[in-house]
Amino acid sequence: MSQYHKTGLLLRLNCRRDRWRIVTWIVVLAALMASVAAKFDGIYGTPHEIAAIRQMLASPGIVAMFGAFHFTGRVTTAEIFC
Repeated sequence: MSQYHKTGLLLRLNCRRDRWRIVTWIVVLAALMASVAAKFDGIYGTPHEIAAIRQMLASPGIVAMFGAFHFTGRVTTAEIFC
């Protein structure tokens, strides 16, 4: 017998026991992301502010941490947020 032959059973039982916690966390995290996206548009909605964010994303420190960001055409808050 394998050392992990009951892993699937244990995983299924744990998911069944914690299903409401899992659903709650998914809903809370989705709501958090949606609220941040909505606020992001309100805070950084003008073209001047978007241009400032675009310059900041091109700085060497940000590029070193996250890699280069490539934008095509007109930059929107949705493209910056994603």
